[in-house]
Amino acid sequence: MQICFAWKTQWWQSEHQGASIYPAPIPDTQKGVYGPVFDLSETGPRTSGKKTKNGIIRIICKTSRCTHEDGTRWSDDEIQESAFEYLARFHKKGHETKEQTIARIRKGLLQV
Repeated sequence: MQICFAWKTQWWQSEHQGASIYPAPIPDTQKGVYGPVFDLSETGPRTSGKKTKNGIIRIICKTSRCTHEDGTRWSDDEIQESAFEYLARFHKKGHETKEQTIARIRKGLLQV
């Protein structure tokens, strides 16, 4: 499963632009969004070297991680909330709580 988010403004550090984050392996039995995160923001030749403020992130996750016990798929809202919690792990600032980090990164979200 691929989860893509587009933001009006990048909220992550620019040195991560074009990079990917690979989390440490965890058991497949755990639930929730978890997997490689890719920054797909537009940079390079297509933007004539200009830095854009927009940001796109893609998360790749096993579908089985986002299913209920009865085998039904989580709702889009459940997947989105789990993805925000997952991204908050990597992008906490200072003394922010998880909820504050999620609120900050949710700001400016254009599309899921």
